[in-house]
Amino acid sequence: MMKKKEIDLTESRKVLFFKGVSFGVYKLKIMNDTYKYHFKVGNKIVHGGITDDLNRREIEHQNSDKWTLFNGNRLYWSSGHIVRIGNRTTREAALRWERDNGFGANQN
Repeated sequence: MMKKKEIDLTESRKVLFFKGVSFGVYKLKIMNDTYKYHFKVGNKIVHGGITDDLNRREIEHQNSDKWTLFNGNRLYWSSGHIVRIGNRTTREAALRWERDNGFGANQN
């Protein structure tokens, strides 16, 4: 039987340590708990980002009263939807993806 202990290393990451009874070795498993996403209105990507809850984030965007101007037309976020990009990943990898794709709030 394996013993499981959860430890909070940082504010954003949880790590599980498993002690294998037969080997007596600790194995480190980093949690993949962050999704990457595009927020689209129709077929146009109007925003991208990362979250740990896609449904909650979609509702937040839809209720934000935002719109995007595209070819002289307003695309209202209230009719938008989220498209998940790839698999869940670590928060650090997701932040890197967000920055590399120009979605980060603090771009220089």
